[in-house]
Amino acid sequence: MKVLFIANDDDKFGAPKSLMEMVTTLKKDFDVTPIVLTSKPNQVNVYCNEHDIENYVTYHPNVQVHKGKNIFLFIVKYTIKKIYYEIFKRISLWKVKKYISFDDIDMIHSNTTATDFGATLSSIYHKKHIWHIREFGDKDFSLIPLRKNYVSFMNQNTDHFICISKAIQKAWIGKGIDEKKASVIYNGIQFPDSRIKTHFTNSKKLKIIFTGSISETKGQIHLLKALTYLPIDYLKNIQVDFFGTGKEKYIHFLVHFVQSHKLDSCVNFKGYCSHLEDQYAKYDIGIQCSRSEGFGRVTVEYMLAGLCVIASNTGANVEIISDNENGFLYDYENDSDLANKIIYLYENREVLKKISLQAIQDVKNNFITEINAKNVYQLYQKTL
Repeated sequence: MKVLFIANDDDKFGAPKSLMEMVTTLKKDFDVTPIVLTSKPNQVNVYCNEHDIENYVTYHPNVQVHKGKNIFLFIVKYTIKKIYYEIFKRISLWKVKKYISFDDIDMIHSNTTATDFGATLSSIYHKKHIWHIREFGDKDFSLIPLRKNYVSFMNQNTDHFICISKAIQKAWIGKGIDEKKASVIYNGIQFPDSRIKTHFTNSKKLKIIFTGSISETKGQIHLLKALTYLPIDYLKNIQVDFFGTGKEKYIHFLVHFVQSHKLDSCVNFKGYCSHLEDQYAKYDIGIQCSRSEGFGRVTVEYMLAGLCVIASNTGANVEIISDNENGFLYDYENDSDLANKIIYLYENREVLKKISLQAIQDVKNNFITEINAKNVYQLYQKTL
């Protein structure tokens, strides 16, 4: 079975990581010959080359634009993006003809709703199309589609939608995607056993990690505000490290908050790290404060690595975490509730260890790449 995978321009966060792991496993363990198209040269291409996966850069454009708060700037940006979209859509169709013989393609698989290139190719070449929906779009990234009647276009040119959580499925059915075509297949992750935490320190120091894109929707500010509720004696023995990149203006806002509340001694901004799996074992707690997480790859990575997770009770977090069993949920935007959870784990290290060990087992049973790839492959067979 030859499958053409459509990626967009993201190569750092959850969607491309999930794609790369899924494609590799489908190639290794199932009867799938993958070809990957990216919208610009990036780390996805590098990964494919390293794993002997055929791949091409076709410069297909994104079909979504970030709304922003300034209406005038949004109108200008929307207009520019629309022109860019129309031009590069045509260039991409020309380029793909050079690289791909569609007589050999059995299936097209789009990795994100950020691009409609897979659906366009499905319409032109009459190939089966699977569309992976990994994001809310509006609630998490404030995205507006450049294509009119986008959901209708999705329905007309898709044989099946893969939603990465029940929360995503419910949200997109609410937008109008065909409920009969939409099913839930949770993401899977690959994580070598050597990276899984086996030693739980008795050190008084409590180490906390927060990873992901630095933005308002990810909620870094809520962890910082929660720290202001902690007693001084506790703060002296807490280390909080943020990994990720984002807009400079928002990062400066967070840095200013840290400085003005005298949190410099316990808070660090580490920037982007391409191999976070090498970092996790150094920490005790992983934090997830997202406004609306579509799946929460980071959450599952924390859990499998042996960290105790504290996450907001939003989006897919409530599907992954059983409160007080394999992690903790707190009331979103209730910073004192988040602070109380941190204090509780600071004072109860045996509970932290017990929860972490349960989390490792739960992820191995439900969220590994082999399970994800098997479910995707079975959907391919059913669709064909």
